[in-house]
Amino acid sequence: MAVQFQATRDLLQGDGDALQARIATEGDGATLLAAHHADGHWGRGFYRPNWTSSHYTLLELRNLGLDPANAVAGETVRRILREEKREDGGLDPTVTVRGSDACVNGMALNYASYFGAAEE
Repeated sequence: MAVQFQATRDLLQGDGDALQARIATEGDGATLLAAHHADGHWGRGFYRPNWTSSHYTLLELRNLGLDPANAVAGETVRRILREEKREDGGLDPTVTVRGSDACVNGMALNYASYFGAAEE
């Protein structure tokens, strides 16, 4: 579904809104959304385990083209920003490092801005 949406939007310059809406209910987007846990995360939290964590799942949902207004993705982004900020204002997947991680922050800014995180 995501490929159809992206091809329609990017190659055909068409209106892909109907296709984009189906990403949440069909294919990989639906599979990822179904794996979301009642605790508000995927995997075991923000960055555990790496490839099935909330961090990488949000990045993949963003890359698939999930509707930016999706409530599940938006709430998880807000949870991460509330719970995972470090002293310097960035994010870091470890609890032992005092500063944030530039790579993690770059990816998080990508999906956080896409899913409508507030600027502050």
